[in-house]
Amino acid sequence: MSVREIEIRIERADDALWRLDMRLTDPDNDLENVLVDRADISIDVDALARETDRDAYGKRLSAMLFGVSDADPVGVAFRDARRATGGDEALRVRLSIAADASPLHGLRWETLRDPGDGSRLLVQDNFWFSRFLAVHDVRYRPATRHRGFDALVVVANPTDIESKWRLPAIPRDDVVARARAAVASAARDSMVDMRCHVLEGQASLTNLRDALTWLDIDILYLVCHGAFAQGSPRLLLEGSDGTGQSVSGAAFVECVRDIERRPRLVLLASCEGAGAMDDEEHEGALAAVGPSLAAAGIPAVVAMQGTISMASSDRFMPRLLAELSRSGRVDRAMSVGRASIREEDDWWMPVLFMRLKSGRLWQGMRGDAEDLDVVEAVAADMEIGQCVPVLGPGLIEPLFGSSRDIAQRWAERYAFPLAPGDRDDLAQVAQYLTYRQSRNMALGELRKELVARIRETYADDLRRIEAATGEKLLGAPVLPGLLDSLVRHVGKVERDRNPRDPHRLLAAMPFPVFINANRDNLLCDALEEAGKKPHVAMCTWVKERTRDNKETLRYVKFGEPLPPDFEPSEQTPLIFHVFGNLADQNSIVLTEDDYFDFLIAVTATRAVSGLRVPSVVTNALSGSGLMLLGFQPDDWGLRVLLRGVLIRSGAPASQGSVRVAVQMAFDEGVSLNPERAAQYVAKYFDANFDTRVFWGSASDFVDRLADVWARRSTAAVA
Repeated sequence: MSVREIEIRIERADDALWRLDMRLTDPDNDLENVLVDRADISIDVDALARETDRDAYGKRLSAMLFGVSDADPVGVAFRDARRATGGDEALRVRLSIAADASPLHGLRWETLRDPGDGSRLLVQDNFWFSRFLAVHDVRYRPATRHRGFDALVVVANPTDIESKWRLPAIPRDDVVARARAAVASAARDSMVDMRCHVLEGQASLTNLRDALTWLDIDILYLVCHGAFAQGSPRLLLEGSDGTGQSVSGAAFVECVRDIERRPRLVLLASCEGAGAMDDEEHEGALAAVGPSLAAAGIPAVVAMQGTISMASSDRFMPRLLAELSRSGRVDRAMSVGRASIREEDDWWMPVLFMRLKSGRLWQGMRGDAEDLDVVEAVAADMEIGQCVPVLGPGLIEPLFGSSRDIAQRWAERYAFPLAPGDRDDLAQVAQYLTYRQSRNMALGELRKELVARIRETYADDLRRIEAATGEKLLGAPVLPGLLDSLVRHVGKVERDRNPRDPHRLLAAMPFPVFINANRDNLLCDALEEAGKKPHVAMCTWVKERTRDNKETLRYVKFGEPLPPDFEPSEQTPLIFHVFGNLADQNSIVLTEDDYFDFLIAVTATRAVSGLRVPSVVTNALSGSGLMLLGFQPDDWGLRVLLRGVLIRSGAPASQGSVRVAVQMAFDEGVSLNPERAAQYVAKYFDANFDTRVFWGSASDFVDRLADVWARRSTAAVA
């Protein structure tokens, strides 16, 4: 469903005035209309702070924003935009407050009134409102769909909450029971599996960090007391002995931010978790926990601007979660939840801080049968030996982290001068670093980044391996060869620890040819552990000058040549590394120029390009189904693969339909319309290809495929 969008951006004009821009976007027409351009408005923050009547507050704020006369340009533009959407169509409204306008974060924007008829805007379930925070933390977080969602409930009720802190006790058992009931109700209404976990032991930062690290949590629900001290939020959590521990909002944000697999949604039910209405020390929501979490990279945060009643919470939470499960759009879910408490005095208290333009936390929950169709199609190709897996970066993100993270760290460290939107593109940042220093320096930095991450994540495991083997892994200098050794060891740790490790599962299935767009040897190691004898080939794409004639260039061949007349099979599979391998850093495709050189090499005439891509690979691709795992639509690797390798080796028209199963993980750090993203990929394959997209994580897809293949294999034997 396409939704028209209004973005209202407010920045400071001078000491007394604010400057407002308003834009309307119609996704169906791909148009953006400037409704208001740099209009000066007057918002009296102090006067609003003194207003205690909720309805009067909303009317005064609306008059300051939209104007009091029918001819005010802001009010006219907003009314016209509302009429353009029609009475029944949804309208997404994002309020974006600039950094220099931080006092406006403390206002109760949720009480706004319609400038046309004076009705409350935010109790209408087709009015999707959020406080939008544009941030550049785009750490990868793959979505899980078919297995449902996991919520973690944390209730902080210290043993000395009344005696020392002079605060009312929080009925923990009652809160937990209500949270479980809300999750169960949402699961029934949406017909989506939702699991509710409760933090055991003390509600301390340490226990919370451990739970978020070991559990794959989608929704964190924290119930605690909070207050402002000198303008900064503090949360009353628990220490190791169960007594109260006052924790700064910044410390809580750091705890959640530093988790690799962070929650997609954080729910805060705190006495003053989003800034109390009548708190004289409140200096803006950026000083409060909610927006700070959003600014730190949590896609969406729902916080309470006061103490919401249990009755309202019991209605609001199940509606919010059920709609979120169905549609995946958190701003839409927020409007549905708020509409359910429109008759209550505290209807305005829930506030949504969001960093997603689309509002989409998940691709909406399709039926399980639709997901199964994609997996069954792949399994059908596997049965006739016509499926080629193409491994992408999503399979190795848990081990190596996100390339976006690396790019952003490099961009900050080396003062990357280009547009902020390019700072998360590793190929572009590596290109800059190569020209500023050298290609070897960029490759060395990449090696250091990956070694440091593995050492930090697997420190205990590596110490045990060192003790058992005598090999120096933690303290050894970062030289070529160390990274490959670390990956080999920790890869085995993961496969031994996790029976559902994706490389372990792929190695157990009957694929004769793998195309690996990653640079590691995890798949090769997994195949050898499965008793197979894989052969590895690397793409020839790098040119060097010959010794005899410096004017003559020739392509460099990496790795061992394949045996003469080699034919890949299930027991002797071929792994074709298209973008190089860690074992030889010169083979690695890293920078923009590398990708261009790669394309030039593999798109040469067939007589020449056959030397770049082995004929056994092109033969396998011709007429076979493809299974693309772990790619984003904007990945350099995916685009180059499509243009340079997969399409050129595709099935001719005479061979009929060939399936292309594309697994993609929705990345909340990028504004993305999943339906259009699927079309973007499908357009690369002509009518001879039956393209199907599975939205979810790579590990989810492989997990399901392994189950389906095991069932088919058992049925065939029987």
